[in-house]
Amino acid sequence: MTKHDITKERILAALKRFFTKNLSVKIVALLFAMLPLLFVTPEVSAGWVEDAAPGSPIVEVVTKSLLPVESVRATMGTQEMDVYQVAEDAYRVRPTQNGTLVITVTL
Repeated sequence: MTKHDITKERILAALKRFFTKNLSVKIVALLFAMLPLLFVTPEVSAGWVEDAAPGSPIVEVVTKSLLPVESVRATMGTQEMDVYQVAEDAYRVRPTQNGTLVITVTL
């Protein structure tokens, strides 16, 4: 058997080296391609709904982002408020008391 004999083990070892190197390059390329997503800032705007019943205000939150919205939470003091999704990128909150309303949008 000479040094240049082709064996099954040598072929498998060469394939393993090729795909391992290729895979690491793909992973690094994917990380660099995803890097700009860390700097994408969503646009979130909140305002009063004009056609709400008198004495029963409604706050509408509209989000615009490349990434999907995972959750929207609203709190007033320590009380958790109900948030209703009215469109793909619009949510509504009906405050039940006076105070500071904090709306958190998680991407």
